[in-house]
Amino acid sequence: MFGGYLSYLRNGGHNVSAAVDVRQASTQAGTLRPDLVFLDFGDPSPTGLALLRELRSDIRLGAIPVVLLASFEALEDARAGLELGACDYVIKTETSAPALARCVSGWARNRLTPAGMVSMRQPASA
Repeated sequence: MFGGYLSYLRNGGHNVSAAVDVRQASTQAGTLRPDLVFLDFGDPSPTGLALLRELRSDIRLGAIPVVLLASFEALEDARAGLELGACDYVIKTETSAPALARCVSGWARNRLTPAGMVSMRQPASA
């Protein structure tokens, strides 16, 4: 399902980078300094919460909006993530790729200046 979101966002002109695990996501966040991070809670994941804590405690990355993608089984983790500073969460089975793309625009507009790991930087205009 996450791959469908990534494809839709890429087709919409966003620069998207995905990480296969928490360690890679942490490295990419430090290197890319993304405008928005999607943190996929595919299963209950204490490592996902640890990554969120890490992002929030890093002075360079702490202001990056984090949106949690959760299943119903991971809803408690998503709620815990909100308490740790995530700006929102979406239920994967209830959110289509087009709906998520519309939300991305809202999260970016309301920036806070808002995995996988997703960089939402728009390509530079010519």
